[in-house]
Amino acid sequence: MYKTKNNHLQVVCGIIEKKGMILAAKRSSTQAHAGCWEFPGGKIHTRETPADAIIRELIEELGIIVIPRLQLASVRHTYTLKQIELIPFVCSIAAGCLYPLEHQELRWIDPNPEPHINLLPPDREILAIYRSYCLQHKND
Repeated sequence: MYKTKNNHLQVVCGIIEKKGMILAAKRSSTQAHAGCWEFPGGKIHTRETPADAIIRELIEELGIIVIPRLQLASVRHTYTLKQIELIPFVCSIAAGCLYPLEHQELRWIDPNPEPHINLLPPDREILAIYRSYCLQHKND
């Protein structure tokens, strides 16, 4: 797995858009932070690019093939036992049907206003970056 210079574990997440909504995934009871919501993704493997990792992770977690369209600014976050760098990608679904293979539930959420779900702290920061990007490129 990749580590950054500051020993943060590199993790990718996918922001999947559909009709003005984005996909959130609820962590299962067997995962750390069970019951919290996140943008699906996972750890980058050794010799794997972040873009390759998001494609692999979303196949494993959701059963879909995605096209990573845009990489947004990453977020660093410190949990009690680990530090992560969360690297977000705005993705389009290219093939497959969404199914929560590793999560308890999937939900399409409205990114504006702030969704009323318990997003993990780094995912909440990613959501703010995504909203800022959307505002800057609204008329593109």
